[in-house]
Amino acid sequence: SNVNIKPSPNWLQNKLKAIGVKPINTIVDITNFINHEYGQPLHAFDYDKIVGESIVVQHLPEGTSFTSLDGVERTLSNEDLMICDQNGGMCIAGVYGGLHSGVTDETKSIFLESAYFDPSTIRRTELRHNLRTDAAAKFEKGVDPTKQVEVLQRAALLIKELAGGTISSKLIDIYPTPLQPASIQLSYKRLNQLTGVQFNVKTVKQILALLDFKIVEETDQELSLQAPLYRADVTREADVIEEVLRIYGFNHVPLSGSTSFTLNYTTNHEEEVRNQLANHLVGKGLQEIITNSISRSSYYNHFPEINEKEFVKPINSLNSQLNVMRPDMLMTGLEAIAYNLNRNMNNCQFFDFGKTYAKDKEQFSEQNQFAIYLTGKREEASWLQQSKNFDFYDCKQLVQEVLNSAGITEWKEQELKHVFWQEGLSYLVNEREIAKFGTVHPKLLQQFDIDQSVEFAKIHFDYLLELSTQKTKQFQPISKYPVIERDLALVIDSSVNYQQIKEIAHKKGGKFLQSMNLFDVFTSEEKLGKNKKSYAVSFTFENKEKTLTNEQIDQQMNQLMKAFTSELNAEIRS
Repeated sequence: SNVNIKPSPNWLQNKLKAIGVKPINTIVDITNFINHEYGQPLHAFDYDKIVGESIVVQHLPEGTSFTSLDGVERTLSNEDLMICDQNGGMCIAGVYGGLHSGVTDETKSIFLESAYFDPSTIRRTELRHNLRTDAAAKFEKGVDPTKQVEVLQRAALLIKELAGGTISSKLIDIYPTPLQPASIQLSYKRLNQLTGVQFNVKTVKQILALLDFKIVEETDQELSLQAPLYRADVTREADVIEEVLRIYGFNHVPLSGSTSFTLNYTTNHEEEVRNQLANHLVGKGLQEIITNSISRSSYYNHFPEINEKEFVKPINSLNSQLNVMRPDMLMTGLEAIAYNLNRNMNNCQFFDFGKTYAKDKEQFSEQNQFAIYLTGKREEASWLQQSKNFDFYDCKQLVQEVLNSAGITEWKEQELKHVFWQEGLSYLVNEREIAKFGTVHPKLLQQFDIDQSVEFAKIHFDYLLELSTQKTKQFQPISKYPVIERDLALVIDSSVNYQQIKEIAHKKGGKFLQSMNLFDVFTSEEKLGKNKKSYAVSFTFENKEKTLTNEQIDQQMNQLMKAFTSELNAEIRS
């Protein structure tokens, strides 16, 4: 009673600051100090705010509203243990205090609580309400159930000394069912077998005594022990052996000088494809990253096109910001890029194997994905050349190499229109999307404070695996016969793209057409006309059985020119 709420003395403030705790006032500082001194959290209530001068520890009905110390109104579960007065909840037991019962500068009398709470109950409550407090962290690991009275007396005397006032009540200790220490049998044979050390019995007993283990009974072969109550993590023989070895010292375990093991190496198709892709990309200068599969829903707030109903949200999130299972690989990759850019690592070439998650009504889906991220300079400036940044075509080339390495050589190309990409393409095999890639939209990069362009590719790894099992790679000898190249210049409408030309060429080019390449693009309204452009394309022909003749090539080229003219309304430039 009659306490004086004021700043703590310098010695107390300095001790708290030294461990990263901010001083507030005498009462709060004393409870924080003792929390770290004994490992026992305390809670101080404003006594004058306790309605009916009674404390009731109970479960309140499901859905009861409670305003916590941070001003947030929370909906309680009927499993949450509450410290209550006659008017209702004052504190979520062992987790967080209430707004209306806490100590303020006007507080004159306080009620001190020192308790032991069941760890599993505390853990469920803090996860349910996403309240990660220092007190809850200690209670969920298990505090010493024998120290509550001593800690309470220590706090009362410190408050009397530093905040004045008088101790106005007797100490009330309610402990109807005392916890019993764990009984554990320790076999010397098992101890020596697990540790590889031939322990002296005297040494083992000395270590156990130092660790507060009580020897109840002993024989030549084993010890009957009682673990100290404050060691809630020691419940079995292996735990005791670990404690003995920890004190004895791992550095004292002798090495035999030989090791024996059975080599059992197995692999599967997924691992083979994974390793193959990783080795290829590492050889191209990329680095593998591993990103978090839990992401932030706030990343998608600026994109109304994204349906948040499809997000998979964890029930017990340990972080209020990390609140969704990632629906896409892009955001976590941008986090990694931003992290590197903030540390002056401006050239990033990353790839990542991961999973994405989605929900359709009550059905959940999980997909394996493979992502590539490129940003910064592909080549540094030198006396031979200027610096070159990664661009769309670098990303496109890598995607094609990934597909080719899995045995996929044919796909349909479509323009990609998505809020995440400024420009991009998607590849389809059998009318099903296998990959999408392109330049990330600047609007999205702004969220991560990234001020340079980023190229991103996403490959559906599950579908890639499925297709790769259907493809058999076969060795083909180098042809003994020469290849023949022909060039063709086409004047076409601006709306026609190169993919359309490729599709026609593969249909009409005949069996000897091996490859084609776009090597020049020319636009000039004055020379070509409005909404026109010129594509210069090279065609490579080869017969692996005999030398091709000019007449055969001319026949193929005529078929191509006829097809381009009729299907694309192209004009052949001579």
